[in-house]
Amino acid sequence: MRYEVIANLITPSNRRILVKTVWQIDIGTDFPRLITLVPE
Repeated sequence: MRYEVIANLITPSNRRILVKTVWQIDIGTDFPRLITLVPE
């Protein structure tokens, strides 16, 4: 199962960056793993 999450991240210099993350839950596990993070 894969999930996409779009969210704002705040950088150390207080800038907001919109990013898209893709997470996947592999068969036989119950926790998500980060596949990619890209700017939106």
